[in-house]
Amino acid sequence: MEDAAYAIVLAAGSASRYGSTKQLAKIDGSSLVARTIAAANDALGGRTVVVLGHDAADIADEIQEMAGFVVINERFEDGLGTSIARAIKAVRHVASAAVVMLADQPGITA
Repeated sequence: MEDAAYAIVLAAGSASRYGSTKQLAKIDGSSLVARTIAAANDALGGRTVVVLGHDAADIADEIQEMAGFVVINERFEDGLGTSIARAIKAVRHVASAAVVMLADQPGITA
């Protein structure tokens, strides 16, 4: 096992209370999901897993130039825990730890 922590950016939810794809909402010209991935990459050197579900194609287009990799949670409607499980499954053989981050927290920094 690699002795490295990975960031898990949860961006699979439908944001039903928000009314649109909140992960793509912009603050100062940058989407919420891009801001979170940037903070994760700053903190962990690109060892970032982004979990997508709802509007996966649109969000993937938004983040295609960013470091890290994407996993799809087909069961995102079953709750946040399924996204965490999907990400852990993706890195379980190389990660010694994981930091879980939500894509809709624009104040997060490295």
